[in-house]
Amino acid sequence: MAHQPEPRLPGPDDTDRALIGGAAGEVLGLCDEFFRSHASPAVHAELRGFLTGLGHHPVAGLGAFLAELSSTALHAETGRPRHDEITRAAELTRLLAQASLLPAGAHTRDVGAYRALEVMVRGPGEYWATADVVDEDGSGHLEVTVASASRRSPLTLADLQQYRGQHPGVSGSERHQPDGSVITTCTTTSPEPGRVITQRAILARPDGTYIDVMTSNEDARTSGRTRPTPPLDAETVLGKVADLRP
Repeated sequence: MAHQPEPRLPGPDDTDRALIGGAAGEVLGLCDEFFRSHASPAVHAELRGFLTGLGHHPVAGLGAFLAELSSTALHAETGRPRHDEITRAAELTRLLAQASLLPAGAHTRDVGAYRALEVMVRGPGEYWATADVVDEDGSGHLEVTVASASRRSPLTLADLQQYRGQHPGVSGSERHQPDGSVITTCTTTSPEPGRVITQRAILARPDGTYIDVMTSNEDARTSGRTRPTPPLDAETVLGKVADLRP
């Protein structure tokens, strides 16, 4: 059990400070939930444009903003990640490194301040890693989330089709496994000339834990597509990390 501080009489500003801190944490958490799980591609595009206009990176800027929002919400709600969360993130980093995700000739590249495939604590029961993947054909992007639905539920096929619905090239499927888990896959292809291809593969388990893999042929260092297809297949990556749990 966590150590409880000794009770004391509140000072003149303590009540207001507690109310403001609690409200701020709730608002930050709601913003984080909205942008990550409910905002449409149009909203993300507007936010990306807003950040770009302020001098942030045209591609990586949005991801960095959302990561900082999640981190700030986490600190406002629960303080710093607990020791066991940090330890688990380190264990997941080692397991990702052992999963042999990359084909021969490919290597990873850091994404801004984020070290390639180093797992971070994104919130209670939520772990996330990112990397650019580079081979002789160009570079693309990879994100892996290992989480519990106690923080946010995994996206369903209906969610992915709704949020990506502005693009005509959306295809996907849901497969129910004998153990009760569901594997959801979705591929979104934007119109030419950009033709950005994004793949998602999500394993949702009956116990509420899930893994979400996203790959793309658009990397985080440039402002557009760098290769014809993603360097990794999201479902193949999911198969290699299917045993990971938060």
